[in-house]
Amino acid sequence: MARFKEAEVAQHSAAAHSQSMAETPHAVRKHLPVKRWEAAGPFPAGMREHPLTASPLAAFGRFADSNASYADPELTFAHVAYGEGDWPSELPTGGRAGWAAFEEKDGEVEIAYPDVQWAQLRSDHGWAALQYSVLLRTRIDIPPGNGKLTPVLVDAAQVVEYAFVPASSSEQLLSWYAGDIYGYCNTPSGSAGTEENGPSNYARALALAPGEYVVLVRALYECRMFGDPGKKPPTIKIGLRVFLDDTSTSADDIPSSAPHVNVIVLPKLSLVPDLMDRWAMGSCVSVAVRVSPLNAPSPYSPEDDQVIRVRVAGFADGIALISRQDVRIAPGQTRCIRVMVLQSGPSNAQEIEITVRVTQGMEEWLIETSLPLKHVSSRDGKPVVMTVPSSLDALPVVSTAVVIPPIAPSASTTDIPPVLLALHGAGVSTPSNEWIETIPRLPGMWVILPSGQTEWGEDWHGASLRQAWDSRTAFEALVRKLGHNVSDDTVLIGHSNGGQGVWHMAARYPDKFRGVIAVAGYTKIQDYVPYTECIGAHFADPALQGILSAALAPYNNDLYLSNLASIPVLAVHGAYDDNVPPRHGRAQAFILSAWLGSAAPEDVRFVEVPNVGHVWDGVLRHPAILRFLTTLPPKRTADEIRTAGFTLATANPNETGSKAGIRIAELAVPGRLARLDVNARQWRRPGAPPLDLHGTNVRRVEISGWANGRDEPKSLVWSKADRAFVKDVHKPTKPRRYGPMLRLLDSEDTLSLVVGSRVAAEHARSIATRYAHDLRVYHRIDAVLLDDVDALRGLLDGTLGNGNIIVLGGPEQNKFAAWMLAQKHIPVSFPTRGVMTVAGRAVWEAGTGIIALHPHPFPSNGLACIVAGNDALGLELAARLLPLRTGVPVPDWAVVSPRMRWQAAGGLVGAGFWGADWGWSESMSWFDRE
Repeated sequence: MARFKEAEVAQHSAAAHSQSMAETPHAVRKHLPVKRWEAAGPFPAGMREHPLTASPLAAFGRFADSNASYADPELTFAHVAYGEGDWPSELPTGGRAGWAAFEEKDGEVEIAYPDVQWAQLRSDHGWAALQYSVLLRTRIDIPPGNGKLTPVLVDAAQVVEYAFVPASSSEQLLSWYAGDIYGYCNTPSGSAGTEENGPSNYARALALAPGEYVVLVRALYECRMFGDPGKKPPTIKIGLRVFLDDTSTSADDIPSSAPHVNVIVLPKLSLVPDLMDRWAMGSCVSVAVRVSPLNAPSPYSPEDDQVIRVRVAGFADGIALISRQDVRIAPGQTRCIRVMVLQSGPSNAQEIEITVRVTQGMEEWLIETSLPLKHVSSRDGKPVVMTVPSSLDALPVVSTAVVIPPIAPSASTTDIPPVLLALHGAGVSTPSNEWIETIPRLPGMWVILPSGQTEWGEDWHGASLRQAWDSRTAFEALVRKLGHNVSDDTVLIGHSNGGQGVWHMAARYPDKFRGVIAVAGYTKIQDYVPYTECIGAHFADPALQGILSAALAPYNNDLYLSNLASIPVLAVHGAYDDNVPPRHGRAQAFILSAWLGSAAPEDVRFVEVPNVGHVWDGVLRHPAILRFLTTLPPKRTADEIRTAGFTLATANPNETGSKAGIRIAELAVPGRLARLDVNARQWRRPGAPPLDLHGTNVRRVEISGWANGRDEPKSLVWSKADRAFVKDVHKPTKPRRYGPMLRLLDSEDTLSLVVGSRVAAEHARSIATRYAHDLRVYHRIDAVLLDDVDALRGLLDGTLGNGNIIVLGGPEQNKFAAWMLAQKHIPVSFPTRGVMTVAGRAVWEAGTGIIALHPHPFPSNGLACIVAGNDALGLELAARLLPLRTGVPVPDWAVVSPRMRWQAAGGLVGAGFWGADWGWSESMSWFDRE
């Protein structure tokens, strides 16, 4: 076996650039300048609608005076002369959208339409009327590299999506790349360790043929990103920068004595815990490794063994790093590799030496770097960075949380203050001093600031919610190990998006919290920026719109507020808040009071602070908050809560815990809201049983603990014959995992993207590579690309893992898809080329495709998904609905068509939820044909 040290291949391998954190991980790169952008617009855009729709130009075919016409309408836009044609639009005066040119300055383009009467639109349609989209284009020259392709890195700050169109191309299908719409490239983690004005750590690595390109960009004014413009025109600010990637070397330029894979370690993107009192605050680290998109086959390896594998090890004084297995990395992919921390005793180490072993077939070489360690004393009361999870068997990715020790010991050795779990707002970096300085500090009170995985996270839904609670669990184990006494109780607090996260998290896991403080939190995303201006509403059957709306029900906090009865709640809002108006807080207080049946319940308080807006000095240290924290009553017992009565609600049992030890475990009809009345006031009558249950859409209930001196059954099922919940005489099976599509992001382990191993599957491989990058940027989710044969082999030997699985391509292109569909768990089939059926309904039209959830082959708490098309366009359109952002209403399955490009949801052929046992659900499905 050939072995290489880094110094031996310094001229040819990017490994030479990652020797230590003191050095930049990048070579000097050339930014390819752009000056002029040409745009068509403005066009209306619905809130979170862009995955369901592409170009408003798609409805009109050819341009007015052009003979050019392409199957993909954006290609026509890319090639016609500037100023040719205009289009109907409800935003501009006169109802016609036209061309405009914008100049790039300092790498940023500002797009605005001051002639549009925005104030008039807003007065009639509200804040949502300010949302608009534009389609832009510019030209760029990609110079020749050392081989046939030139490696580039692309940052697309606040861009919805972009595409590279060869200027002389006659291709008929575009590959769109998701942009970095939240601007993660400009965050501390995005810019850490990069050269000034260079590419970020989240730049997309591509390999393009040299030549001239038309770059297409879709941009969107979204109120949640850019805020309220006031009396000024709503202005989109984007920055698309393309860099030559000098760290990648063409295969044609590598001598046979050197490795044929260019690999770079990104130390500044790696995550390492601080040492508190000389002990590591976390049992995991992550090491970021990127592989060049120009990976070449190795002459020393069999043709079928070209997989790139990486393993990480490390050591320091009393500390060892061990990775459990080799990690596969696809060309152009960056993966953050989880490594276990083993500590034998207190350590004074200032850094950890890291060795990354890279193998491809029979070749192997090493990259060495180091990661610094920060020491903090728990007595100083200063923030400490902790890594989450606490083991490799928990979350599939390593993230961080900040732990703030108490400023002083508790006044009492028995009555220790609850732990404060604080959720940040949108765009806030957890370690930022601004966020840390807002946190209330009380003697004896520990504070945890989870990251939610990113600055935006998943709006504290799904995986980011789990990361928050795993931070609480990991923290307690670590500090108790160091001899600190901490409370078992938790108070949840958050601001803005974090305030919404407080409503979301507490209402879904009420048994976990002793008190709840929501500051400037909105009720739900549809109320923050209304969905009233969605394009699909003009075309879609109202019945279909109802199905899509149901996909957002698991995230509608107002529907869950009954779960907060019996928990002290404080809502705080600035009276002049123009970001999240105080009506949101007032509404939550009203709804919760209504469930409690009292106009002035002692557990619910709303405080409106005069003369302040969304943020003010001491926003989380308002006297009402400090008084709430210091006067919390003892937590009520399960018996007390059950006796008082309550109503438990959920639209997804997988993301709803228990209240007073009672939990809805299964739904009768997935996609519908379930409610369970427990001794609720509307059912109380003389002679009622001690535990009087009445359910709506509840299939099974789980009960734990003692009540009224009796050990209650652990599982109850609804009996139609008895019209009551009865003891489950059978051993309960683990219930199925529920959708909607967004639940794919909450994976038990590394997410697997399975593509076909044939040449015909190259399009699916392109989609998988694009999506793997998007998952890392938007959610820090780790994904592995697998060929169908490798996935089937993993299925047989048990190495496929428990992570969610996304299978790209139909059974003709993907053997794993063929195996899945042969199990007949869901009513989907592909009887012949270019035809699919769903519950016996045939879909044969060109450009149609399907995305559908499917049970995981191993754990019942996992999910799989199949994405397939009757042709390449159908596959591309279906893949647009793979989850990336919250608030996109995609249920368990959807069938797409080319009309979706201009009708949005109105272009869907069908959509719905699967039944309780993964079969067809007539009541929760919609189709455009019998």
